[in-house]
Amino acid sequence: YAAGWARRIAGVSVVRGEFAAALAGYLPEALRWLGNEESESSRLLVREGIVTQGPAELRTRFLRRVAPVLAETGLAESLGLEQRDGGEWRCDATLSWNGWNDATRRSSGVLDEETAARARGDKNRAMLLD
Repeated sequence: YAAGWARRIAGVSVVRGEFAAALAGYLPEALRWLGNEESESSRLLVREGIVTQGPAELRTRFLRRVAPVLAETGLAESLGLEQRDGGEWRCDATLSWNGWNDATRRSSGVLDEETAARARGDKNRAMLLD
């Protein structure tokens, strides 16, 4: 489902740049959300059987599904995604763990108002009132 939408949106020249910019902002966050392989809490999750793979393996699986679609749309290279010899994908984005909270899997930053409005569903509520 998401792959189809990614192809469709990337194919519309009017919004392609905005889509690429959004992906550039969210891709490192998505990869970071999968965890820090250096953290004790990530190792504990694997050890206790809560997850079956550590953060590095989860990132590899994620990129195996997402990167080919982005390559097909011509966006992979600009996002720092490249396919290694042997077929595995990697992202050259440096993941910053500054301010990262392992327990909540969030950074200490706050949402910008636009993102908060989307999360609250402000537009949906406004349409219901019309």
